[in-house]
Order: sequence, then C-alpha cells, then structure tokens
Amino acid sequence: MTQPVIDRIAAYIETQLLVTYGEDFTAGTNLFESGIMDSFSYVQLINFLQSTFDITLGDDAILTNVMVSLQRMTDAVTAGLAKVG
Repeated sequence: MTQPVIDRIAAYIETQLLVTYGEDFTAGTNLFESGIMDSFSYVQLINFLQSTFDITLGDDAILTNVMVSLQRMTDAVTAGLAKVG
C-alpha cells in the first residue's frame, strides 16, 4: 500500500507546487527547509491528505515536524489508513 500512497502524494505536490519529484525533491527532502512548501500550501496538503485518503490526522501529526517530507507524509497516511481499516 505504501507505493500507491507515496505516488499519489508526490503527484499532488508536483501539480500544486510546480516541482518535479526526483529533480526538485525526493522522499526525504524537507519541503519547508528547501523552500518548496509554505504554511498556506501545508494547510492545503493536509486537507488533500485527509479528504483523498479518508483519514483524520491528529494534532501531533499536523503541528509537529511529522509532515515535512514525502516519506513522513506517507508514513502518517499509512498509519491513518491502518487505524481506519
């Protein structure tokens, strides 16, 4: 399940933030430190993750450094999916 999740999130980031996976960022890139994501795009991303994957991300995931990279987002979504199903 992890690969479809990471692919879907990467496609969203590419489309919305106009960057290319593998060139501008990798799974481990801190999207804030690299200047790819700001607080506004972060809120949009959280909404995308919750609505697309039908999960609820807790405050710990949203308000800490959990969601700074594609890999960490994938891990949080996968954990959320495991709770649901």
